[in-house]
Amino acid sequence: MKQKIFSRLTLLMVSVICFGVMTSCDDDDDYYAGGFLTDYTWGLQYINNYPVSDAGYCTYSFNPNGTGFYSCYNDYGRWVTLPITWDSDYSGNGALYLDVYINNAGYYENWSYLVRTYGGPNPQLVLTDMDTGDILTFSATY
Repeated sequence: MKQKIFSRLTLLMVSVICFGVMTSCDDDDDYYAGGFLTDYTWGLQYINNYPVSDAGYCTYSFNPNGTGFYSCYNDYGRWVTLPITWDSDYSGNGALYLDVYINNAGYYENWSYLVRTYGGPNPQLVLTDMDTGDILTFSATY
């Protein structure tokens, strides 16, 4: 009887360890935070899973000190780069939120997003706009 209990306990412990090792190696959906935002310049690729037109293309560059740049085409078709400040915060359930503050010729805007980031060979930054619900998918540009 003692041998059976020891055998079952050993089998259970080995199963738990194997399960933990195998699930921790999944590279398909890595979640990153912190420096990942500042590691790349992010180019908008999709809005709600629809490809973005050339005129709608924009980029974000986040610096570690809470500053950065937002670049886009203006109403005249010229590429413009505007300074931003930003900060991020975790909610009680662990979700990461991003606030971007932009000064566009004296007109101040605040954009708030829920953040999801994915690593691997093609890093992605997925921002859900807290005002509109739109899902903005950015890819790392090199």
